[in-house]
Amino acid sequence: MIPFETRLLNGTPVLIRPLVPEDRPHVVAGIRSLSASTLYQRFQTPIFRPTKAQIDYLLHVDQKDHLALCAVDLSGPEDRGAGIARCVRLPDRWAYGELAITVADAYQRQGLGLILLAALSRFAASRGIETFVGYVDAERRGLLHRLHELEGHVASYEGGTAEIHIGVLESPRLFPDTALGHLGRRTLVQAG
Repeated sequence: MIPFETRLLNGTPVLIRPLVPEDRPHVVAGIRSLSASTLYQRFQTPIFRPTKAQIDYLLHVDQKDHLALCAVDLSGPEDRGAGIARCVRLPDRWAYGELAITVADAYQRQGLGLILLAALSRFAASRGIETFVGYVDAERRGLLHRLHELEGHVASYEGGTAEIHIGVLESPRLFPDTALGHLGRRTLVQAG
């Protein structure tokens, strides 16, 4: 059940829990710590200095139509934000949620994105969301391949951006028989 503790591929312990307004300093610090490449992949700009209104939007989650989970690194003396996954229900398609996942540079390539996706899948399914819609730079072929392995498909390409549709990952059978797939399966069990 959310919240729950798990480990990244490198053994780092993380807590997965709902994002709350008190996370504001961590969200601001986390955005400031992102590399230009990560900022571009997430916000389509290499420089992002969010306004108060933008931070308010990121933190104003009702956990019904705007869901957000965060990952907190528990390995040090002070908790550090490691990533956030969110989805916002589409007003014209009630069972669809626009997906966004951001993983801090220091935690990339350790399975955290998949952990957040699996946990958010459990959370979103309990709120009636059946399909995630995401937007990915079409040049990110590795990510597109991993999403395809999770039965995601490209709905359209426009201006170098691929629109991805992926069913909410409620079943362990939806994860491939790989190290990352096993991590996703374990996360589903932990997320309840």
